[in-house]
Amino acid sequence: MSKNQTTDTRNCTCHPREAPNPCQHKYALSECLTAAAQTTQELVDLISLAIQEVDDQHRAYAAQKALNELVSYTYRLEGMIQEKNAKLIRVREAISYD
Repeated sequence: MSKNQTTDTRNCTCHPREAPNPCQHKYALSECLTAAAQTTQELVDLISLAIQEVDDQHRAYAAQKALNELVSYTYRLEGMIQEKNAKLIRVREAISYD
């Protein structure tokens, strides 16, 4: 048994969320720090993933909004073209009556 290991039944002094399981080096600060660093890195990774997901969703929303605006503009253009064609037909009919 190494000098860092204990044989008593006392609990590890690490915070419960950061305690290595099982804590073979009770009261060993290095184990607590390692567990805390791993937990912190996991949280950083999760936060990074969440930020990327939100960013992807934002880009998808922006693309969908731009597409909707383009479709709307296309419909307006189509309406204007139909109006101009109808006007052109009326003008041609007026000219042909003369």
